[in-house]
Amino acid sequence: MKNQFSTLAIVIFIFFFSCTHEQKENTKSTHLEPTIYYGGDLLTMQGDQPKYVEAVVTQSGKIIFVGTKKQAIEKYGKQMTKVNLKGKTMLPSFLDPHGHFAFAIQMIDMANVSIPPVGEVTQISEVISQLQKFKKNKKIKDGEWIVAWGYDQDGLKEKRHMTKKDLDIYFPNNPVLLIHVSGHGAVLNSNALAWAKIDAATPTPEGGVIARLPSSNEPAGLLMETAWIPVFKALPKPTEAHRLNILKQAQMKYAKNGYTRAIDGFAFMSDIDFLKKASEQKKLFIDIAALVAFPEVQKWLGNPKYSFSKTYQNNFRIAAMKITQDGSPQGKTAYSSSEYLTGGPAGQTHWHGEPTLPKSKFDFLVKTAIDNNLPLQVHVNADAAVGMLIDAVRDAGVRAEDDKRVVAIHSNIMTISQLDDYVELGIHPSFFTNHAFFWGDVHVQNFGKQKAFGLSPFKSAKEKGLK
Repeated sequence: MKNQFSTLAIVIFIFFFSCTHEQKENTKSTHLEPTIYYGGDLLTMQGDQPKYVEAVVTQSGKIIFVGTKKQAIEKYGKQMTKVNLKGKTMLPSFLDPHGHFAFAIQMIDMANVSIPPVGEVTQISEVISQLQKFKKNKKIKDGEWIVAWGYDQDGLKEKRHMTKKDLDIYFPNNPVLLIHVSGHGAVLNSNALAWAKIDAATPTPEGGVIARLPSSNEPAGLLMETAWIPVFKALPKPTEAHRLNILKQAQMKYAKNGYTRAIDGFAFMSDIDFLKKASEQKKLFIDIAALVAFPEVQKWLGNPKYSFSKTYQNNFRIAAMKITQDGSPQGKTAYSSSEYLTGGPAGQTHWHGEPTLPKSKFDFLVKTAIDNNLPLQVHVNADAAVGMLIDAVRDAGVRAEDDKRVVAIHSNIMTISQLDDYVELGIHPSFFTNHAFFWGDVHVQNFGKQKAFGLSPFKSAKEKGLK
């Protein structure tokens, strides 16, 4: 981060659980007058070691001064709006390390069927109720889509996946789609399955899951991984005018929680085209870094329109190539060396999950990125997928001193010895640490304590010098 804070847009995140009377009055101040923050732990986020200052002054949404309180008052006067943090902590902003901004835009027009604390759903009947309320409030007509996000079977009282039968009885005239909390799948009703042209004759694709009704090839409704990706990509999109209209709302969801950068972690070319246009029209006020999706590599590789950059142009850049090589451990599609103790998502026995891509294709994509000096981020959740990434990077002839900085997204269920491979090859883990909060008990059920308790080995990685 630059020493001069004057160029850094500020979205200050303060850990306030209560406000003093003085602080409540300060919320009425205009953006034109300076505001001084003091009396707490003001962390600048400069350098590798923590650096604290006594006071920060902001004006018109920008940090204009950091230093002592005395210097601030001497420079900007005693009439500044004053905010006493009373021992709380303040940062200039948070930077999203991994997310899916394009999906955040779409979520504006979706129902929330998440379990607590993100939503209010605890059983299947409440999923139905939320969908019914959404249909009524949005005035959705027969034949129009009802789409929801946050569906998580592990948080439901019934402890099972919903099927098309659960949805058909209440929504016989609408296509309905419940996107799994992992983003790696969804449950569709009969109308949605018919739209997707998925029926009893549809083969399950390699690396994918199509759940079937008992003693039948008839699809039950659940699609995961490679069976889901083409469906998600083909879903009806809102008009560009509507997307531009709700773009501000999506950005504000980040900004109001203190984030000044968002990641679009699996961006198709249509997503990039939209974000580039929004950038050119100066409609982005937080930074957006896009990771371009691997399925379209032959279309964008070498095309100057989709060139990668280390710097932002009007708050947008293409940052890296993204490969997804397995699914999610809570969705039971992460590729594990050991069997899932609870079976597969569609009732499979002796289930390990599956790699998204066969070894030959995966190795080719990794080598393509490295040979073309493309920044590369690879989604690997469980140890078998982690092992495939390690082998692919090693076979490409990469060592840590080459500074290729391949990023292993999530690295949730892995071994300590694989961290040594990361050190050798210069692979950087990006752990998904809030898994322990949302699904710690689920991971214990799926993998056993020994494996689950090694979730996201952040301390061990730090001790080995990984960043």
